[in-house]
Amino acid sequence: VRLAQRVGDRVGGLAALRLERGLSQKQLADAIGTSQPHIARIENGRPNILLATANELAAALGVTLDDINEALGFDGRST
Repeated sequence: VRLAQRVGDRVGGLAALRLERGLSQKQLADAIGTSQPHIARIENGRPNILLATANELAAALGVTLDDINEALGFDGRST
């Protein structure tokens, strides 16, 4: 069982993608040239990250931009 699956709903979104790849917040931050606190803020629901940051996250995690948008709670559907 993957770590992200074991912790279930307590870890969702971007954190789950990161944990599935065995990365710490610091490792992910280093991979995209930002700080660990910035990754923590994004994982904790900081709204409105830059598109460039989302693209960097997608590349570092080996996922699509759509996956990042979904992980951050942006599914592209109007309400």
